[in-house]
Parts: sequence; C-alpha cells; structure tokens
Amino acid sequence: MKTTLQPLSLISAGLFYGAGAVLLYLATHHAIPYLQSTSSTDPLILWFLCAGVMVFVPFFATAVWLARQEGVNTMQAFKDRFWLAAPGKTVWIYSILASVVIMALMGVIVTFAPLLIDGYSAEPSFMKANKLDSGQYWMLGVWVVFFSTSLAKSCFGGGICGHDYNCATATSPGW
Repeated sequence: MKTTLQPLSLISAGLFYGAGAVLLYLATHHAIPYLQSTSSTDPLILWFLCAGVMVFVPFFATAVWLARQEGVNTMQAFKDRFWLAAPGKTVWIYSILASVVIMALMGVIVTFAPLLIDGYSAEPSFMKANKLDSGQYWMLGVWVVFFSTSLAKSCFGGGICGHDYNCATATSPGW
C-alpha cells in the first residue's frame, strides 16, 4: 500500500519545527542546568535524557498523531508513511562519506577557530563536558545511537514536509 504524502503548510511546518526549537532551548538552557545543580549526574547523561524526553519523544508522538490524522492505521501503512526500510548501498556510501567530510570539517573548525576567535569554545553553552573516565566510554555508544537516530530521522522522516524521497533506493524525483 502506498501512502500519499500530504505536505505541511508553511505555517504548520513553522509551528512544528518552531515548537521543537523551543523545546530544545528549554531542555538546554533550563532543564539541563537545573538538573546539574540538583544532582551529580554527568552533563552528557542529562543531555541524552533531556533531549530524548523533551524533544525526540514529543516529535515522534506528533509525527504519529499526524500520520493517524492522515488515516494511517496499520503497521504496514505506518512503515510506508515513514519509509521504514533498510537503507540501500548508495545511502550507506553517501552517509559514510558525509560523516567523514563533516568530521574533517569539524576538525578544521575546532583546530583553527580558537586561533581566529578570541575565547572560542567548541563546547555547547549549556554544558561543560568532562573528559570520559575509563568506566564512562559506554556513553559514546549512546551517542552513536542518538546520532544514528538523527540520521535516520533525516533520511526516513523527510516526508513530514512532503519531500518524496525514498531512502531505501536513494531516489528523489526532481533532485
């Protein structure tokens, strides 16, 4: 069954992503600092918790609600609507290449920005990350899951604004 995608209007998309931006701001500038001041939990763990609970869960719940409003009511229709399929070889190649390019460019930025910008710090304003101890390397595994989820959302979730993109075959009409 092929689910017909209905694009969000500009106002609806603005509200959807604007709400996400507000939730992210609240998580990073209020929830994380508050939890840091009231607990001894590592800031990275607080980031995973706050981002997950305050941003990703509401986004997912809203996406499911919008899909149900479109008439998606079976698991297969849900999979079709959100393009939940294994990525093809081309997508894997592009994803790996893009990740390498992004890491290389971030390396350049982190290396040279402090030389060009007084007081530059690559750390987010809401969190001072400590070096990981040997018993904390598992947090990198959690980060990989968050990164992969974000990548999958970008790839599979593109249809929420009406882009007709199929991640499994890496084809998009008109691109």
